[in-house]
Amino acid sequence: MSSRVTETYVRIILELEEERVPPIRARIGERTLASLPSVSQNISRLERDGLIHNDENRRLRLTPRGRRMAVVVLRRQRLAELMLASLLGLPHDQAHLESVEWGHVLTTAAEHHIYQRLSRPGHTPCGLRIPGLGDLVGGAEPPRG
Repeated sequence: MSSRVTETYVRIILELEEERVPPIRARIGERTLASLPSVSQNISRLERDGLIHNDENRRLRLTPRGRRMAVVVLRRQRLAELMLASLLGLPHDQAHLESVEWGHVLTTAAEHHIYQRLSRPGHTPCGLRIPGLGDLVGGAEPPRG
């Protein structure tokens, strides 16, 4: 079982990769509002647990195990964001903020139902790709639309 901090850190690294922003400790500190010593301590734990490693430029890289975890959390968050905006009518910025917590608590069964209810979406309201949908539906990534 992973902690919210662990899930948050790997999700942020994946988001930084998507944004083409170098995933370094300082960027994680900015996004989590944590002190650099706290970030460094958590990064050390993630390295010890085999979820990330530092490359030659001191950028944080997800291991295959860390990437799988990040994809699940980010997929759940983005499906929750879409559900909150589309089905409940929350403004997109509020839906995004709320969905961060949902990414940690949704079950696979719940996310599958959300995915089906929302007509199998491929993107969030702001156009971000929902990763790992092939794993959710048990096959290749579905067409994006």
